Amino acid sequence: MDKSACANEEMSASKQASKQASKQASKWTDRLRQTLRRSVVSTLLILSFLSSGFFLSATETKLQDSPVPSAVPVVTPEEAEKLNDFAIFLTTVPVTIVEGEITERSELPDPEKSDYPNCRFTVHFNGNTIKSGEPCPKELSLIVEGFENYHILPYNNIKPGDKVLCTIFPFDQLPEDYQSTQQADDLELFLLESYYVLDIKTIRGFSDDELMPKSGIYFSDGNDEYISIFDRHINPPIPDETKKEQEDSVKNDLRRMNSFLNDICDAEIKELNKQFAEVWEKEKAKDKSGYNRVTINNKTVVWRNIDNSFWTLPTDYTLLSKPDILNETILECFSSLKHVLEANGVQFIVSLVPDRYVISSRVINKEFQSVPDLQTATYVKQLSERGVETIYASDSIINNYNLFHFAFFFPVDIHPADTTQDILSNLLAERLLRYDINKELNPDLFSESQSSFVYAKQDEFVFPSNCDIGSYQEGKPYTTLFRKLLYNGE
Repeated sequence: MDKSACANEEMSASKQASKQASKQASKWTDRLRQTLRRSVVSTLLILSFLSSGFFLSATETKLQDSPVPSAVPVVTPEEAEKLNDFAIFLTTVPVTIVEGEITERSELPDPEKSDYPNCRFTVHFNGNTIKSGEPCPKELSLIVEGFENYHILPYNNIKPGDKVLCTIFPFDQLPEDYQSTQQADDLELFLLESYYVLDIKTIRGFSDDELMPKSGIYFSDGNDEYISIFDRHINPPIPDETKKEQEDSVKNDLRRMNSFLNDICDAEIKELNKQFAEVWEKEKAKDKSGYNRVTINNKTVVWRNIDNSFWTLPTDYTLLSKPDILNETILECFSSLKHVLEANGVQFIVSLVPDRYVISSRVINKEFQSVPDLQTATYVKQLSERGVETIYASDSIINNYNLFHFAFFFPVDIHPADTTQDILSNLLAERLLRYDINKELNPDLFSESQSSFVYAKQDEFVFPSNCDIGSYQEGKPYTTLFRKLLYNGE
């Protein structure tokens, strides 16, 4: 075949891919309109709901036939604008339509027990044939929508061994607002490219098993243009001086954790637990019968208003317990991720969120404020020994417990709220000073926006009755801050 014929064949394949992508984008836009008409989620969840809800082409009829809750919130103009922007994005993003096989997949958590309304899962995918669109690696980590608004989606039916046809594009091209959905990942395929799945359906067999696919599109890791994630050098290399600063920081963290752990022996732990039990009994006795008590999942916790910040602690809490140990697999994952990031000019810093009751036990019972958090200290020690920079924040949270009303989403959720988030951000910012960021960036271009919202399941996050809630009203939802750091207004 002469060069002219080859060129015509490539041009024809390119036009075909463009036409199919355009047709697919039109379908996605239609589904967006359908999703808007049946939108049943709150303002807080609408973005992540829509990021999953209108890509289910293989099961669209089933979704439309599903019962719709009676309370349908109005989509605000701001939300509608974002959705319109996303629809436009879908008409322009370069996609790949590819056949392949599922070799492994992550398992979703139980939606009814999940702390998040929406969740995706990862899939290990081996490609067979690119049907149209952009080249992609043959072996991929696919990001698939698993459940939304606590309801399982049909994509969850795919399983290892399935042959599938899917429409995908690189996950890092997904708009930032749609990248933050919770993700179930048992596979930890850090060395593979991540692609977001717009559509996936099972097929009986591959339509083209020839070495040269009819589309004329090769997998990108089969040609010279593909570059390993270890060799891309997107960022400049980390300066030796900065590496040394991180190494010194890790050594200091390790020394500090060793001092916490070595200074408390078993006998002292036993004595501290005895003292705490006595103090805790006296503290609980301050309340009249039934006052400042909340029952969650058949477990009673004590409610406290301390300097207009709100805390809970189980009635039978023990101050110090034997710490859990991170297993070798988890430690190796952290270490591997550190090496991958360093190869791309990024320093890895882990900020550990402590257990909420470890903090509240010391805030409510101030006599024990100086007793270290043995569990978090153990994790920091293990990671530091692997060279992973890890921040111990427990004492900072205890000492600054009332920056906002809530440090955690008491009494029903383990996740950090405003106070803890603020302190963790500040501790990370202190570590980032080593990079002399202020010399490179104009501070006038940075600003912050914030708004209030109710976290997750709104009927659970309410001020309890018969408790000291200050000036707040029982049964009313309590809000947290949604804060954004903006650069040049965006």
